[in-house]
Amino acid sequence: MLLIPFWMFWRFPNARIAGFAKGIVIGLIALITVLPWTARNWSVHHALIPISSNGGHIFWLGFHQLDRSVYQNFNRAETYRATEGKKAGSEEYFQLTAEDNILGFPMLQKVYAERYPDHHIPQNEAQLNRAYFARTLEFMNEHPGAVVVKIIKDTLRVPYLFDHFGRYVVSFGCLLPFAIAGLWITRKRWRELNLFYVLFVSLVMLEVIFHPTPRFRIPYEPFIILFGATAGVALFQRFSVRHLLPYVLIVGVITINLIFYAYSDSIRHAFRAIASLLGLPVEPN
Repeated sequence: MLLIPFWMFWRFPNARIAGFAKGIVIGLIALITVLPWTARNWSVHHALIPISSNGGHIFWLGFHQLDRSVYQNFNRAETYRATEGKKAGSEEYFQLTAEDNILGFPMLQKVYAERYPDHHIPQNEAQLNRAYFARTLEFMNEHPGAVVVKIIKDTLRVPYLFDHFGRYVVSFGCLLPFAIAGLWITRKRWRELNLFYVLFVSLVMLEVIFHPTPRFRIPYEPFIILFGATAGVALFQRFSVRHLLPYVLIVGVITINLIFYAYSDSIRHAFRAIASLLGLPVEPN
């Protein structure tokens, strides 16, 4: 939201005020879309939280590993579901999963108390969010080398083809080669398409700074689709519709991804082994 007005101010040097004004309008429209979350957070937490209150601990998790077998256990929730049957969709069931989830407030509060016994224990989500941000910034200041390692590791994780459950994501695997080709094809049109590049790169950088998992790809996946579609169109424009090459390439990419999907477990463990050999931290699995 902040990038667009300044981009328009820079992009239209002969009409900077008009461009900036249009950018402000676009930014305000975008701001309206997050206001319901902001209003909800204000009413619940009595604090200004634009969208979510989990940015702090997501930021923290980018530098610290937690063993899910220790900090996440859904036995209570599963027992409740087995006991209640059809009533398991009730609020009580979801409350149990929230309490015993590694990303839920009770568990994150417990982790904070264990890791930082000398600090005040936050009593609500807003306080905990700020506290995790503060501890992470302190860690970055004290361990600059860890910041470099994280940037390298998480940059490599951006095109990672597995989700956080270890499942191979066929759709992303099929799109990625065409998106890379689309970026290359459009490189000479960077002046015309620089807003796409700026937004795409800024969203990828934001993911690298926090924690690159497949669900955090959602904001920039539309750009991957657009660049991938550009490559597809260019492929069919360069060759006749009757030419076999475009079809061979498309079918080839899909086939390779289906093979990767069939052997996804072995491939994933191979990637993890390579990362370990390179000295990169690998989360317990």
